[in-house]
Amino acid sequence: MIFIVENFRKTVEIIKEHKKNSWRTVLIYGSSNNGKSTLINEILGEHVARIGLDGTPTTQHLQLYEDKNSKILYVDSPGLEKHDNADKIIQLTSFRPDLIWLVISNTTAIEPVELDISRKYYPNTPLDIILNKVDILQEIDLSENELNNFYREVPSALATCRELVSKREKLLKDHNLRQLVLMSMREEEENDKVIGVEHLLNSTKDYFANLKSK
Repeated sequence: MIFIVENFRKTVEIIKEHKKNSWRTVLIYGSSNNGKSTLINEILGEHVARIGLDGTPTTQHLQLYEDKNSKILYVDSPGLEKHDNADKIIQLTSFRPDLIWLVISNTTAIEPVELDISRKYYPNTPLDIILNKVDILQEIDLSENELNNFYREVPSALATCRELVSKREKLLKDHNLRQLVLMSMREEEENDKVIGVEHLLNSTKDYFANLKSK
């Protein structure tokens, strides 16, 4: 089920009701056009989230997507901009998620606000950083496992990823970093392949399963 409610308070009530009923929540955030809605579609296996094609942000309010089989509620959020994020930050920090997915694009620089939200508001919540749009590596023969291994040598083409790796210790300390996932969701050509989504989904389900067993 999808919940797109413009009434902000009602949306928060829906999230809290799910949490009372033992649902796990994943907050998805990042700058506009980094691929958050595309990620939702890939995770759920159907086109449920509208995708921006012209650079215009498509998500204006918190949007909720249920995975009933796993009892995971995915919370998509309005895309962050370089300025004027006050209202969006209020929405992002209106509830306490169980896990955070920060979606960053490999084609743009990391904005300070992207990492600040995790550090300032959710210092104890595990953070997955998802580096999307790594399809610039399509001519390099790397397996999905190699792309998703945070500690391997990072190809020089990934300038943004190199920046993240260089900040590894700080991210681990200040942001409760769980993992860095390199991802590509481009399927425009026959030889394109989705990278990283299955790993992210499986690791998330495993993480929540381990929480239940403790």
